[in-house]
Amino acid sequence: MTRIMVALSLAMLAGTATAGRTVKLIENGIETRLADVTMPSGGAGTVIVEQGCDGCALLSLRASPETRYFVGDTALPHAEFLRAVARIEESAGGDTGVVVFYDRESGRVTRIKVSAS
Repeated sequence: MTRIMVALSLAMLAGTATAGRTVKLIENGIETRLADVTMPSGGAGTVIVEQGCDGCALLSLRASPETRYFVGDTALPHAEFLRAVARIEESAGGDTGVVVFYDRESGRVTRIKVSAS
Protein backbone atom coordinates (compact mmCIF):
# COMPACT_ATOMS: atom_id res chain seq x y z
CA MET A 1 0.00 0.00 0.00
CA THR A 2 2.83 2.39 0.84
CA ARG A 3 4.44 1.76 -2.55
CA ILE A 4 1.20 2.62 -4.31
CA MET A 5 0.87 5.88 -2.35
CA VAL A 6 4.48 6.84 -3.11
CA ALA A 7 4.00 6.03 -6.80
CA LEU A 8 0.80 8.08 -6.94
CA SER A 9 2.46 11.00 -5.16
CA LEU A 10 5.41 10.95 -7.55
CA ALA A 11 3.09 10.76 -10.55
CA MET A 12 1.13 13.76 -9.30
CA LEU A 13 4.32 15.74 -8.71
CA ALA A 14 5.59 14.91 -12.19
CA GLY A 15 2.28 15.99 -13.69
CA THR A 16 2.28 19.36 -11.93
CA ALA A 17 5.94 20.00 -12.73
CA THR A 18 5.29 19.83 -16.47
CA ALA A 19 1.83 21.39 -16.50
CA GLY A 20 3.15 24.96 -16.80
CA ARG A 21 5.60 24.27 -19.60
CA THR A 22 4.87 25.21 -23.17
CA VAL A 23 6.41 23.35 -26.06
CA LYS A 24 7.39 25.71 -28.85
CA LEU A 25 7.73 24.16 -32.29
CA ILE A 26 10.72 25.81 -33.96
CA GLU A 27 11.24 23.49 -36.90
CA ASN A 28 8.96 22.02 -39.55
CA GLY A 29 9.64 19.00 -41.70
CA ILE A 30 8.07 18.23 -45.05
CA GLU A 31 8.20 14.60 -46.13
CA THR A 32 7.81 14.15 -49.86
CA ARG A 33 9.31 12.50 -52.93
CA LEU A 34 12.71 13.39 -54.33
CA ALA A 35 11.03 14.28 -57.62
CA ASP A 36 9.09 17.02 -55.79
CA VAL A 37 12.16 18.86 -54.49
CA THR A 38 14.49 21.16 -56.39
CA MET A 39 17.83 21.21 -54.59
CA PRO A 40 20.06 24.29 -54.40
CA SER A 41 22.89 24.19 -56.92
CA GLY A 42 25.37 25.77 -54.52
CA GLY A 43 25.99 25.62 -50.79
CA ALA A 44 23.46 28.43 -50.39
CA GLY A 45 20.41 28.93 -52.53
CA THR A 46 16.74 28.15 -52.89
CA VAL A 47 15.05 24.83 -52.18
CA ILE A 48 11.70 24.47 -53.94
CA VAL A 49 9.27 21.91 -52.47
CA GLU A 50 6.06 20.76 -54.12
CA GLN A 51 3.86 20.02 -51.15
CA GLY A 52 2.10 17.08 -52.80
CA CYS A 53 -1.46 18.34 -52.74
CA ASP A 54 -3.60 19.65 -55.57
CA GLY A 55 -3.80 23.42 -55.47
CA CYS A 56 -1.03 23.82 -52.88
CA ALA A 57 1.51 26.51 -53.61
CA LEU A 58 5.18 25.68 -54.06
CA LEU A 59 7.20 26.25 -50.93
CA SER A 60 10.36 28.28 -51.47
CA LEU A 61 12.96 27.95 -48.71
CA ARG A 62 16.52 29.21 -48.29
CA ALA A 63 19.49 26.90 -47.86
CA SER A 64 22.59 28.39 -46.28
CA PRO A 65 26.16 27.25 -45.68
CA GLU A 66 24.90 25.92 -42.31
CA THR A 67 22.34 23.61 -43.98
CA ARG A 68 23.24 19.96 -43.40
CA TYR A 69 22.71 17.26 -46.02
CA PHE A 70 22.14 13.56 -45.34
CA VAL A 71 21.71 10.38 -47.33
CA GLY A 72 20.30 7.96 -44.81
CA ASP A 73 22.12 8.76 -41.58
CA THR A 74 25.32 9.83 -43.35
CA ALA A 75 26.10 13.55 -43.40
CA LEU A 76 27.64 14.70 -46.67
CA PRO A 77 29.10 17.95 -47.98
CA HIS A 78 26.73 19.69 -50.41
CA ALA A 79 28.54 18.72 -53.64
CA GLU A 80 28.84 15.08 -52.59
CA PHE A 81 25.19 15.09 -51.54
CA LEU A 82 24.12 16.29 -55.00
CA ARG A 83 26.16 13.51 -56.65
CA ALA A 84 24.59 10.92 -54.33
CA VAL A 85 21.10 12.27 -55.08
CA ALA A 86 21.77 12.02 -58.82
CA ARG A 87 22.84 8.37 -58.39
CA ILE A 88 19.73 7.64 -56.31
CA GLU A 89 17.47 9.24 -58.92
CA GLU A 90 19.10 7.16 -61.68
CA SER A 91 18.72 3.89 -59.80
CA ALA A 92 15.55 4.34 -57.75
CA GLY A 93 13.75 7.12 -59.57
CA GLY A 94 11.99 10.12 -58.16
CA ASP A 95 9.85 8.18 -55.69
CA THR A 96 12.66 8.06 -53.13
CA GLY A 97 11.67 9.73 -49.88
CA VAL A 98 13.11 13.03 -48.76
CA VAL A 99 12.48 15.21 -45.73
CA VAL A 100 13.22 18.93 -45.82
CA PHE A 101 13.54 20.45 -42.35
CA TYR A 102 13.32 24.22 -41.96
CA ASP A 103 13.07 26.92 -39.32
CA ARG A 104 9.44 28.02 -39.03
CA GLU A 105 10.21 31.70 -38.44
CA SER A 106 12.94 32.34 -41.00
CA GLY A 107 12.16 29.70 -43.63
CA ARG A 108 15.85 28.70 -43.58
CA VAL A 109 16.53 25.04 -44.38
CA THR A 110 18.30 23.37 -41.47
CA ARG A 111 18.79 19.96 -43.09
CA ILE A 112 17.70 17.76 -45.95
CA LYS A 113 17.57 14.00 -45.54
CA VAL A 114 17.17 11.62 -48.48
CA SER A 115 16.39 7.93 -47.94
CA ALA A 116 19.39 5.75 -48.62
CA SER A 117 17.48 3.12 -50.58
